[in-house]
Amino acid sequence: MPVNDKRLPGRIQRSGIKPYADRLQALQEAQAVYEALVEATYDMDQAVPNERLALFDRLWFSRGEAGPLVGARQAWRQMEADLEQWEQELENESVVLCQDVLGIEVGGIVVVVAGQSMVRVEVEGMNVYTYEDHVMFTVWGRRFRKDGLPGKRTEHFSIVVGND
Repeated sequence: MPVNDKRLPGRIQRSGIKPYADRLQALQEAQAVYEALVEATYDMDQAVPNERLALFDRLWFSRGEAGPLVGARQAWRQMEADLEQWEQELENESVVLCQDVLGIEVGGIVVVVAGQSMVRVEVEGMNVYTYEDHVMFTVWGRRFRKDGLPGKRTEHFSIVVGND
C-alpha cells in the first residue's frame, strides 16, 4: 500500500475530539434550528395553495395578487432559498470538521478494516452525526479493486466516538 494512504480507526476516544467539542455543539444546535425551520416552511407550503391565497387576498383585501397573504407566501419562498444555502453551509462545516478530526480530505485515499480485510477507498464524502449519547463520523467513497484500480462499488464506514 502506498505511504500516503491514511488508515482510519474503527473507534475514536472521546478525549480525541475534546478540542472540537465547541464546534460539534455549535453544529448540533445549528442543525436542530435548521430542521425546525425546514419543517415549519414545509408545513406552511402545504397549508394553503397559492390560488386560494390569491383569492383570499382579493376577497378580503381587494388587492389582487399582491396582498399580504401572497406576500407572506413569497417571504416563505425566499426563506426556503435561504434554508437551501444554510443546508449547504452546514454540510460544508460538517465536512471540514470531519477533515480536522479524522485528518483526511475528500479525494484522499484511506484504508479501513472491514471485517477481516483491509479496504482502500477514495473518499467522496463525509459527515458527522451528533446524538445525545454519542458522536459518529461517516466516510464514503469508491472502493479500490484487488488489482489496485478504483472500482465501481461505494463503501460507507462509520467511526463511533467511544467513552474513555
